[in-house]
Amino acid sequence: VFGNPVRARTANRSFDAQLRLNGRFDTGTLAHNVFLGLEHWDFYFGYNNDVARYEAAPLNIFAPVYSPGVSYAGAYWSNGVARAISRSVYGQDLIDLSENWRILIGGRYDLLAQRERVFDPLGALTGEPTSSLSKGVKGYISPRAGILFRPNEETQFFAAYGKSLIPNTGVRVQSGEAPPPQQDTQYELGLRREFLDRKMSFEVGLFDITRDNVAIPNPANPSGFYSVVTGQQHSHGVEVNLGGEILPNLKINAAATFLHALVSKDDNIPSQQGSDLLGAPRRVYNFSANYTFDSGDLKGLELGASYYYASRLEATLPNTYGFTLAPQQMLGASLAYSFNDNLKFELNAANLTNQSNWTSNGALYHGEPTTVAASLNYKY
Repeated sequence: VFGNPVRARTANRSFDAQLRLNGRFDTGTLAHNVFLGLEHWDFYFGYNNDVARYEAAPLNIFAPVYSPGVSYAGAYWSNGVARAISRSVYGQDLIDLSENWRILIGGRYDLLAQRERVFDPLGALTGEPTSSLSKGVKGYISPRAGILFRPNEETQFFAAYGKSLIPNTGVRVQSGEAPPPQQDTQYELGLRREFLDRKMSFEVGLFDITRDNVAIPNPANPSGFYSVVTGQQHSHGVEVNLGGEILPNLKINAAATFLHALVSKDDNIPSQQGSDLLGAPRRVYNFSANYTFDSGDLKGLELGASYYYASRLEATLPNTYGFTLAPQQMLGASLAYSFNDNLKFELNAANLTNQSNWTSNGALYHGEPTTVAASLNYKY
């Protein structure tokens, strides 16, 4: 039995303007590559929902008989708007200390204003009549830094740190204050090595990411309409990449990611703490190969193949022991032909074996079936 039919009308508007100044200069033996920027971002989201006063009839999925129509006469209704405005300044200085050492220092300041209004006098969506307004203005600093060491032209070692900010726009809270934005903190260590006359490269990176102020459904509101911003997620892992031209005209790329992403904090649903995140497989492998004909009758022709594998996924949060989704696999192929330097035709096929590739965000979703896409590109 389906629930009440709903008719929803939404509107989105996003505006972004940036002014950026770039420059190079020297201070003694140090070479600076700098930029300074200003940004104004304005986002608006509005919705108006009508909920019919009756439930949809039972439906036999093996012999479905659909309702001839839905009447919204006398429907319950609700509406709301969300808006976020950010005024920001950011800058960065990439400093060459010597031929072997380079450091990066930068940061960003966001003055974020948010406003969320909910008007649901009949309780159409929340399950109870409500009218609420959440608003607030607050500043946030997001620093970043990094260091690069090159013992020779083929080898690089690096370390990096950074924070980012993502507004929780459209997240409805009942406190009267705007929800704090999601903030990510990332640490990374890595190595890059080139070989075979720099035609091939090997890269490995270790990362640790903490995501604070994650919005989750408010357990005090069974409708799931309202949220609370108390969650924290943590992930760490290793990424390995090997790629380049192993033979004339033949390029390959092989990548592997070993990841553990989990709920590290949840003040409202403690049972979720320690559970693997949905959509975060422990292992991911990618492989692709591409061959280009650069002479003879087949000059301009490109052939490619790819393979993707992701290990089993958790199906529920909190995780349910023994209830996981099967590994995802996708086989792809591509064909392209360049008629000249300006005109190129491409044909791409994905998931050739038509794997189901189920995913979950609490409900199960069937992955994309076999797809074929063609494009014709012209550069002038």
